[in-house]
Amino acid sequence: MRSASQSSLLEGSPLEQKTDADFPQQRQKSALICLLIFVVVFAIHAFSPVVTLSDSAWSVALASSILHEFNTNLDEFNADERVGDWRVEHLPSGDYSYLPIGSPLLAVPFVWFAERISHWWFGIDDLANYLKAHPLGPIPGIIEQKFASLLIALTTLFIYLFAQSQVGTKRAIFIALIFAFGTSAWSTASRALWQHGPSMLMLSIVLWLLVKAERSPQWAPYVALPLAFSYVIRPTNSISLVVISLFVFFNYRHCFVRFIAWGSLIGVPFVVYNLSVYGAPLSTYYQASRIGATGQLGQALLGNLISPARGIFVYSPIFLFAIPVAWTLVRQRSFFASKAQQLQMAAVFIILAHWLAISSFPHWIGGWSLGPRLFTDMTPYWMVLLIPFTSRLRLQLQFRNLVQLLLFMFATLLSMAMHWHGASDLNVYYWNQVPNSVDEHIERIWDWSDPPFLRGFRQPLLRITPNAVQYSGGAQKNLQQVQLEISSLDTSRTSLRFVLPQGILPVRDDAFDAQFRISDESANEIVLETKESFGYGQRRTISLYLSQPAADVDDVTANPVQIFITTRNIWWTRRATINLPWQRLQIPIRMI
Repeated sequence: MRSASQSSLLEGSPLEQKTDADFPQQRQKSALICLLIFVVVFAIHAFSPVVTLSDSAWSVALASSILHEFNTNLDEFNADERVGDWRVEHLPSGDYSYLPIGSPLLAVPFVWFAERISHWWFGIDDLANYLKAHPLGPIPGIIEQKFASLLIALTTLFIYLFAQSQVGTKRAIFIALIFAFGTSAWSTASRALWQHGPSMLMLSIVLWLLVKAERSPQWAPYVALPLAFSYVIRPTNSISLVVISLFVFFNYRHCFVRFIAWGSLIGVPFVVYNLSVYGAPLSTYYQASRIGATGQLGQALLGNLISPARGIFVYSPIFLFAIPVAWTLVRQRSFFASKAQQLQMAAVFIILAHWLAISSFPHWIGGWSLGPRLFTDMTPYWMVLLIPFTSRLRLQLQFRNLVQLLLFMFATLLSMAMHWHGASDLNVYYWNQVPNSVDEHIERIWDWSDPPFLRGFRQPLLRITPNAVQYSGGAQKNLQQVQLEISSLDTSRTSLRFVLPQGILPVRDDAFDAQFRISDESANEIVLETKESFGYGQRRTISLYLSQPAADVDDVTANPVQIFITTRNIWWTRRATINLPWQRLQIPIRMI
């Protein structure tokens, strides 16, 4: 028998609860809400500036190959780009993408559309031929990011429709906004055509179809279509494939044969394709041996939850509120409860199994990515568990209710801030390689002194060589010319202002005049400014002619060269100051 507290935690969640959309007079309003959700989410995601070209870099080229060559090999594309690329698998029959085929298949219609507007969009008349010469780069990346944003907007729509069936319109909108802006859907899945965005779309369609099947069981067999295709997109969805299939079997046994038949429409062509290309039912990427080969399971399990670089509860603390719902379901043994609670229990099991699977993966940190990337596919299931919690939130003048509501809203805003920052500032993403590669220094994921989510707020990152101004001393007091090489490790646009103390003169040559201007000159100091800002990986070189100090050397050492740094992105400006101290350069005296 359930306790009152357990009952209240899950109340309002049965799938059979009616919604506003069930009544004809509300359908027009519901359609407008759906359109507004789609447009707002797509616009914000599409115009968020960060694009992360990584695993998915060949997706647009592959979609173009399917569209024009009617095959999936990459042989028609620039050979120099294919050589040495880990994402390209070299088979006897040609070069193929190492990654699953599902996401590029979904991209085919969008690439077709991009080709029709490429002249207006990019100033390119023949995008297909352009891609053959330039399969990787900014233009394919832009296409990826816009299509990925479209997929997330569609996924948000299905999350809204699923939530609306349980908590009504207003709370369903709130749930949809949490999904769109408080999770890795924003900072990861819509930044490029990773597998995660298409995967979440298929799983959200599965959830929506299960809602429809609750009212009209004839919809149950069609769950197999997006469920099977989710596996074509990403192999870890095999967990969802098994668990959701069991859910359908136990609840809709009378139509399970049709469920298998619809799933075979996806599964059989997938196996035939793999046999024709790889000579096996599954490609290398799907091999089970890739899981369970890590000796860091304990660290990985914790890291995927709470590490400052990869922890899901760090980047989406809103998911902490799903834990009491999951605990209540487990205590009630909800395998034999209503269909709604069975589905929630299925979500709990899938999340736990997925957590174990990604933590067993040797490369469990997810490479150069942001936050809990490998957990991203589970976001629709997290939303399933958040819905019962939001259904009982009340704005009432009771201490417990107010505290609960305030904590929930704080977690929501913090989650959204985390992923807004990740979608708008590349410094967060470049944490993976600055100051060194996280793949080679896995200990960095536990470094709370330099978490990725603080990159872009702190002092701009520059490398200056040498790190001190040197002058010659000793008996000769030689004049000395020093080259300061300044490299930006900050992805924001960086400009510099130098304040040179008395006695220090810059070498005025063509290279100096092309990069710097003197903005102020007095008896005490000279101020130099860069003419153009520069970004990540770019360098500026300034030549300083160190003249003989007019006074004692000790007086000069009290006046370092000052560098004032200004970095700007579309959101904010950061400023910092670096002082370059003086160091004596000892030059040996040669007797003639």
